[in-house]
Amino acid sequence: MRISDLDEAVGRVIKGVNTTVDVGPNEIKKQAAKFGNTVDKDGVPPTLSKKVKGSNTNVLFNLGITEGIKLRLERDKNIDVLHIMDTTDKHRIEVRGKKGYETNGYDPQDKLHQVLDKVGRAANIADLMNGVVVSINPNHPQGTRAIRTAKDVLQTENVQPRYTAAEWAVIEGGHSLEDLITEAPTSLRPQLRPSELNTPDEEPDSSAAPKTSLRPQLRPNWEPNNHERLIVNNGKVRGMEDNEIAAMLAQIKVETGNFQYMTELGNEKYFQMYDPQHAPRKARELGNTQPGDGYRYRGRGYLQITGRYNYEQASKAMPGGYTNFVDSPDLVAQPQIAIQLAFHYWAKRTQPRVNNWDDVRSVTRTINPGLRHLADRQDAYRHYKLAVAMV
Repeated sequence: MRISDLDEAVGRVIKGVNTTVDVGPNEIKKQAAKFGNTVDKDGVPPTLSKKVKGSNTNVLFNLGITEGIKLRLERDKNIDVLHIMDTTDKHRIEVRGKKGYETNGYDPQDKLHQVLDKVGRAANIADLMNGVVVSINPNHPQGTRAIRTAKDVLQTENVQPRYTAAEWAVIEGGHSLEDLITEAPTSLRPQLRPSELNTPDEEPDSSAAPKTSLRPQLRPNWEPNNHERLIVNNGKVRGMEDNEIAAMLAQIKVETGNFQYMTELGNEKYFQMYDPQHAPRKARELGNTQPGDGYRYRGRGYLQITGRYNYEQASKAMPGGYTNFVDSPDLVAQPQIAIQLAFHYWAKRTQPRVNNWDDVRSVTRTINPGLRHLADRQDAYRHYKLAVAMV
């Protein structure tokens, strides 16, 4: 039913009038049979084992209305679209891909199919394929991995819009957002008095602002840029302590030249020091095997991933499935990709080797074994340690 149908009183609740078609006692069974499925008396497929459903599966999980990560697959004419939503903060994203995941159209290289492989195992995949809103079951053996994948995808694509509750309700109901009136009629908009309007040349009156605020204030001399905010937000989502986030920010700030350079500076001749024909020992350490690999796989991203081997490892580390950075190394410099690789590297190489985040020397050894610009990293850490605590 489309929202436009409400004008025709289809499905509306009207006192004394039943406008909803009655559903027979065996209707679920009949509808399931159309798709070759069988269900028990509660409408649940009996072949769905506890290993799949989880030991504590309940009705709310089967209906897909529990708190957590919610999924809905939308079938379009030429593509399929997976809606992923985190109910805790209403963050939502669409993952688009080829049709035919559950049939002979499966493509292991397709982004959507890769995500479905990881998140679908911990959800009711049959219902998901039929367009039902489902939740990821945290008690499923693959539940933790599926939730982590979904959250990583949400963070990776954090430039996507966050839908309002009304818009998400429309999506859940299988409708199009075109059914919504996105702009309120003029008569319904709140009207401002002329005295409340600022002309383009006027500055807002700061004296009218409250002297205190319920929001935590940032350190006065720190105006975080987009890169810093992205790192702080991702760190907090992952449950990192403020000192650890500050340590990571300090390393990234120095590695990227104060967030100016997502790709290491230098020409092809400069990076011959990493090529096998000019520096075979260093090339072996980086996994560079071909002439020009030094320049091709120069440092990129927040932690300046360097060398063919590390690009190969990064390709396998991306949430949602394999991404070929060996053939497309410039992708590593994109912030939404660089942030995921930075946290993957940090969790694998830095966290296990550092017990005290105040020990900037130990942190730096995991990023830059030569301890280059150590004093700059220490200064940056002292700054961020105070600033991040205020966010």
